[in-house]
Amino acid sequence: MYNYIILRLGLFLILNRNILSDASCSLPTDIKNSAWEYNYTKVSDNSPQSTILRISTTTLQNSIINLSAVGTKIRDWTCINSLALSNTQTLVLFKIDEFIFQSDQPFADGHFKNYRLYLCMKFTKVTPDLYYFYLLSDVSTAVTPNERVFVSEEGNPPANDAPMCSTFCKYTGLPKIRTLRRQGTSDTVPGDAALCEPCDSTCEVDRCDPNPCQNNGSCTDFKENYNCTCTDGWKGENCTIDVNECERKPCPEHSNCTNTIGSFMCTCWIGYVNTSMGCQGSCITPKKIIRLSNIWKTTKTKLKLYKSCVQSAQSAIE
Repeated sequence: MYNYIILRLGLFLILNRNILSDASCSLPTDIKNSAWEYNYTKVSDNSPQSTILRISTTTLQNSIINLSAVGTKIRDWTCINSLALSNTQTLVLFKIDEFIFQSDQPFADGHFKNYRLYLCMKFTKVTPDLYYFYLLSDVSTAVTPNERVFVSEEGNPPANDAPMCSTFCKYTGLPKIRTLRRQGTSDTVPGDAALCEPCDSTCEVDRCDPNPCQNNGSCTDFKENYNCTCTDGWKGENCTIDVNECERKPCPEHSNCTNTIGSFMCTCWIGYVNTSMGCQGSCITPKKIIRLSNIWKTTKTKLKLYKSCVQSAQSAIE
C-alpha cells in the first residue's frame, strides 16, 4: 500500500510538471476539426486499411494509432510540440495522456516502472484536401503491434520541448506512407512522394525526374516546384498546349497560314510560287485566268500556253 501511494504521488508530480512545461503545438491548419479518409498499412498483417478520422485541434482520438502496452490500451494522443519545416511540411509530436505502468506485477527489482509513448509525425501537404505522413521513430517491441513509437526511459520522460529530431524522431529503415484525404474528395498522392533525411529538413525531391515537361521541353528543379522551358510551338505549365503561330502572321505576302501541331505551314496563293524571296507571281493569276481564257481559247497555240501556265501554278500550290 505504501509503495502504491508513493507511486501515485510520483505520477502526480511528474504529470503536473509536464503539463506546466508543455511546448507549443500547432497542427497543419487544413486538417483541424474536419473529417478525413485515413489510409494506411496495418502493421500486424501488412494489409491496406481505410477509415474515417476526425482530428480535433490538438488530439488524435480512438482511431488513428491504437496500441497495447503491458495490458493498457492506448487510443488517445495529445499534440505537445510542432516544427514548421516549410510551407508544405510540418513535424508534429504527440504523447499519450497517461504513463504506462504495471500496477499488479512489480518488476524484478520490486519497483513499479512507468514510461511514456510518443508519436513523431512528418506531414506533407499535397493540396488543402490531401496530406501524407510518416511515423519517424524506430519500431518498438514494447507495444503491440510493434509500431514506430518513441518509448521514454523508465520514470524519466524527456521535456516536451526537447529537440524533436535528436530525441523523439530518430529512426532507421523506411517508414510506410500514410495518407489523409478530406472526406468526399479524390486528390491522389504524387508519384514523387518521398521520405526525407534528416527529419528536420524538407524533401529534396528531384521534381524533374521523370521529366514532367512534354514535347521535348526542358525542366528546372526548384525547392518547392519546377519550371518547364518549352520548345518552339508549345506553351503551358508542362508544354502541352499547342501555340497557334498563325496569330503572329509569320507567312509572307500572297500566302495563307495553316496552324499544325507544334508548328505551322505557309501556302502560296494560286498564281504564286514559293521562292527564296517569298511567294512570287507566276505567269498567271486568278483574275487573268478568266480574262485570258476568253481571249486565247480561239487560238490553239495560245490555248497551249494558257494550259501550261495553269499547270505551273497548280504545281506550285501542290
